[in-house]
This record gives sequence, C-alpha cells and structure tokens, in this order.
Amino acid sequence: KLVLPKMLEALKDSAWRTKQAAIQLLGAMAYCAPRQLSSCLPQIVPRLTSAFSDTHPKVQGAGRAALQDIGLVVRNPEVSQLLPTIMVALSDPAKQTKSALDALLACEFMHSIDAPSLALLIPVLQRGLRDRVADVKRKAALITGNMCSMISGAKDLLPYLPAVMPGLQNVLLDPIPDVRSTSAKALSSLMRGLGEENLPELLPWLMDTLKSGPSSVERSGGAQGLAEVLVALDDERVDALIAELIPLHAHPKHEARRATPPSAATFRRRVLSRVQSLVRCERACSGYFAFLHGRWGHDTRRSSLMRCRQCLRACRTRLNPFARSRCARGRSWS
Repeated sequence: KLVLPKMLEALKDSAWRTKQAAIQLLGAMAYCAPRQLSSCLPQIVPRLTSAFSDTHPKVQGAGRAALQDIGLVVRNPEVSQLLPTIMVALSDPAKQTKSALDALLACEFMHSIDAPSLALLIPVLQRGLRDRVADVKRKAALITGNMCSMISGAKDLLPYLPAVMPGLQNVLLDPIPDVRSTSAKALSSLMRGLGEENLPELLPWLMDTLKSGPSSVERSGGAQGLAEVLVALDDERVDALIAELIPLHAHPKHEARRATPPSAATFRRRVLSRVQSLVRCERACSGYFAFLHGRWGHDTRRSSLMRCRQCLRACRTRLNPFARSRCARGRSWS
C-alpha cells in the first residue's frame, strides 16, 4: 500500500529510465502473496499495457517482460495454454483482440480462474467491448457475462467493474439487436453473480435509458436490459420495479410505452410467452417453467410444452441467463 502509489506515480515521469525501473518493480510484485496480489493487479496491469504505446523501445520491452512475470504465476492451466495468444492481444489490441476472444470461446474451462488470469483477461475484454466490429463486441460481452461462473469468488471481479461496465452499457445501446441481446444477458449474469448491492447504479441507469433515451434503439436496449436483469432479482424487488414500470404505459414516447405493459398480469403473460418461444429442449424447458411456476404460479403443463428435443448445448446460449445448464465436468464461455 505504501510502495505501489509511488511506483504508479513514477510511470508519469518523462525520463524513460525512471519508467523502466518502475515497470520492472511492478512486474516483480507478481510474486507477492496471493491476497496482496489480487488487490494490486487491477492497478498494475492497465499501467503495464499502456507501456506498449511508449515511444522508447526499452520501456516497451520492460512492459512485456513485466506481463510475462505475471503470466508465470497464473495457476489456471487453461489460461496458461492461452498465454501466448493473450500476450499478443495485449501488445497489439487493434489486430489480435478478435483472435484472443475466439480462443477463449473455444476453450473449455475445467478450473476456476485465479487473480492473475483475471487481470490478464480483463484488458482484452475491455478492448473487445470498445471494438467497432459487432461480432467482436458480442463475443466480449458473452465472455464478460459468464465471468462470474468461472471465478472462485465473485469479489475478485469487483475491482474490474469500473473497467467493464461502461463497455457493457455501450454495447447494450448498439444498433444490432443480437449485440444488444448478448449484452443484456451479460448484465443479468453479473447482477445474479454479484448482487444489486455491488451494482447500485445499473437499475437506475436502465430505467433512465428506458424513459428518456435519445433514440428508439437506446430505449429498446434499456428495456431489453431491464427485462433480463429483472429475472436475476428477488420477488420483492421485481414487484417493486413492476409497479414502477406500469405508469410508463402512458409515457409520451412510443418506445417507452411499447416496452412496458398496461398491467402486472400482462407483463407476466408476455414473459411467459417469451419463455415458450425460447424453449429448445426438455431439460431446459422443465427448469424454465419450474422457475416461473415458483415465482408467479403459472400453470406449467409439461406435456404440452415438451415438443422440441434438440441438443441442450445448442440452446443454452438462448436460454441464458434464465436457466443455464452446465455439463457435469466441463464449462465453457458459450
């Protein structure tokens, strides 16, 4: 706590030797105790990645060596195998971010992600959420949303929320519906994994976007994000938000009116109708309607709903985050 602020301040020095020495010390901090390491890496790694854009080659080399030191203490075997791809993406984000995201999506994780792994992955995801290509943004949002299920403790993700939340919110307002849908599901997964107490500004932002977004696309994105996040909340909170949404039926803007139902019963019927349209397999169907029956008391006649028996993995992304099913041993981003 005493040394780190001094080293971070030294990175702003105009002398390249001062910056090089500070970066080398930051890289050496990778061998600290695990508790100290998890608290320091959110501040260290972004500064090391910024060294890649320095004009002096020795400062750039020191940044790469420091990141390599952090990579040596990664305990997750899947991330260790992907380290060369991740390092290339960190050093050349404009060209290599997409390949790193593809590698992460293709990898099947069987171990929890530790603090050093998370510190190296977050800058890649942050850059992907800011990318111009819609497919890159969608993949980055998908991985970010599934991050809570891949880490050992949700609190490890808290220091990185200021880095990823603005990107997810911007992706939620993207003109392409598929990108907005993936971002909305990612926000719901984060709400479920971290709790509303750790995301206090999300619901007010969604409500404000729904009410007063400057364009119909942004208001639709706010409505979609709010609908996904509602499923991750408890019954009392959902009822309170529904009561707040009902008056929006008389809102002067058409998109805000269309996104809100005239009554709570209508809202529940619309959710049930949407769930029925998304059902793609028997296991997910039974979990879905058991959830709705427990929350709202719907009549869930199983015999009339079990009509599609496609592969569970093929429909898992569509059903996430309402009722995600995982295989017994392996886990993947998708």
